Formats: sequence, structure tokens, C-alpha cells
Amino acid sequence: MNTTLFEANTLQTGVGFMMSGLIGIMFGFFLEQAGFGSSRKLTGVFYFRDMAVIKVMFTAVIVAMVGYQYLVTLGWISREAIYPLDTYWLAQGIGGLLFGVGFVMGGWCPGTAVVGLASAKLDALVFIIGVVLGSIIFNEAFPLIQSLYEGTHGGTIFLWDVFNLSAHSLVFLVCVAAVVIFSVCTLIERRVNKASKESSYVLKGRATAAAVMLVMAALLFIIPRQTPPQPTAQIARSGFLTEVEQAMDHVDPIDLARMLMEGSPDLTLVDLRSTDNFARFNLRGAIHLPLEALAEEADARLPKTGMVVLYSNGTTHAAQAWLELRHWGWTNAKVLTDGVLGFWRECLTPPSLDGFVDEDTSKKQYEAFMAR
Repeated sequence: MNTTLFEANTLQTGVGFMMSGLIGIMFGFFLEQAGFGSSRKLTGVFYFRDMAVIKVMFTAVIVAMVGYQYLVTLGWISREAIYPLDTYWLAQGIGGLLFGVGFVMGGWCPGTAVVGLASAKLDALVFIIGVVLGSIIFNEAFPLIQSLYEGTHGGTIFLWDVFNLSAHSLVFLVCVAAVVIFSVCTLIERRVNKASKESSYVLKGRATAAAVMLVMAALLFIIPRQTPPQPTAQIARSGFLTEVEQAMDHVDPIDLARMLMEGSPDLTLVDLRSTDNFARFNLRGAIHLPLEALAEEADARLPKTGMVVLYSNGTTHAAQAWLELRHWGWTNAKVLTDGVLGFWRECLTPPSLDGFVDEDTSKKQYEAFMAR
């Protein structure tokens, strides 16, 4: 079965880093070939003199989108093999605005700045220094802006769901929009630069490329959808069992308490118990997501970055939820060992009673507290 580094959980291995490096080198090479090693060319789009940024980046989006749809349609990969980013409306809106302002002022974006630095551009070096300093400031100021960073979480959103279209229909419409946008960009360039009309050779090349793109998108409608071959039960279980064996599936109460006291910004604590139990007692900062609502609300409420720690009264329900989330693509989910009972015993029992309160006594104390 074909898979991705994300689905194979090898992004942080030597193979993952090697592949990332090779892809980065190729990305930089093609950016340089497109002329993006020049800040003058990059900023030309803001003055309508050179629309290459829109054309090149939009072309990359189209190629990736059509190629991805073919891989899924032909059954070569599953949609779960790709990690979609969650949407944070306000944070991404403000971040996009700041990114645009920095692009205009600096003449670079982070990727093209690295390309410019490889070409010994001094302004690219200055820009990268600014990026590093800005990252440090962001890290130090994060507690002040954490609510903005994590707020207005929209979950994983797909455009075909937003517009109530099939994936094939959306791909085709985006390709049509690309042809229109490319044509408009060319007209703007010619008018601003007062350039003469392109040669028939150039026009034929562009028309051919547009036709090929539309035909490739249209063919998706007639290619029968194939289901990716499923791994055998033994292979499917082996990855999970390896995580369990290596203690990668759980978090001990003491470690969780330490993260809570340190205010770990990447921690999402999920209480799977009933509404009544959650109201009576819950761990600080936990969100309430009952087990029966997990399938319906996980996409909107649980991030796929950072660490998601699931807990119930014990371990069983949390372990079941962990297994489902792992099947759905949450590779960052973990289980609180022994649940609330374990946290009560390990972290909330006074140190002076260590050695005097056994597991049964601790459980009775917790049950008495919850019954009040």
C-alpha cells in the first residue's frame, strides 16, 4: 500500500529529515528558476508590473490539487494519509495580514529569502535575521497572545464541504478560475508595462497549458473511484502495539501535573466523563468532550498539533477513545494513565500519607468526594 511520511509516522525519523531536505533543495531550485531569488521581481506584483508570484504560486496549487485528487481517485493513497491543517479564523487572518505587510516592506517571504541568501543577497540576510528575531519575540510574548492564537478554532475545513460540492467539481472550478486569473494578470501586466502583444508561439503555449489543465480536471469525473487497499489486521495493529510497548501512548499523572503547573501551551486536556462528573470535579484547563460525542465533535474541537491528553475515571474509556482518534489521524493523542483515579492518587494525596493510602483507599476517597 502506498502511504505518506505522515501516515507512516516517520516525519521525525532520519528518512523524514532526509526527504524534507531534498524537497527543500528542489523547492529552492525551482523558485530560483522562476526568478524568485530577486526581491524586485517578487515585489513587482504589488505594483502590477510583474504578476509572476501569482502565476507561479497558483500553478503550484493547481498541480498539487489535481495531482492529489488523482492519487485519491485512483486509490493510490487515502485522504487520511494527508495531514490537513486546522483553521483558526482570527489568528490566521491577523497572521496573513502581518505576513503581507512584511512581504511588502521586506521584499521577501521566508522561503524566497533563503533562496536569495543562497544567491548572496544582503537584503535577504537582513530579512532572515528579522524573521529569527520576530520568532523569538513571538515565543516570549506567547502567554500574552495565547487566547488569540488558540481562539476562533474552526477545526478542519474543506472547501468542497463549505460550498456543498464534490471534490471533483471544486477542483474543476478552481482550474477554470485559474485560467481566468492568469488571463487577467497578463492583461494587467501588458497595460501597466505598455508592452506589445505576445507572439503567437507564447499565446499557443499558454492556451495549450490551460487546455491540458482543464482536461486533466475534467477526466476526474469519468475515472472510477478506487478504494485504497487496506492493510491486514496484523499490520494495522502492529503500529499501535509498538506505541503501547514503547510507552508512547500514555502520560503519567506526575508528568501531566508538571505540564499543568508549567502552563504548557501545546497541551489540550480532554475530559471524556459524563457531564455530571465533569461538573463535580475536573482537571484544570480540561475541555469536556463526552465519549459519545467524540466522533461528531473531534474535528472541530481537537487540534492535530501539540499534545492531546484523554482521561476518564480510569484508563479503559480513554484507551478506546485514543484508538479511535489514532484511526482518524490524531497522532498526537495520549491517554492519562489510570485516569482521574490515578491523578487523584499520585498528585492529590498529601505527601504525609504516602505509604498509608493504598489504591483501594484512594479510590474510596475519590468516590466519596464525587458522591457529596
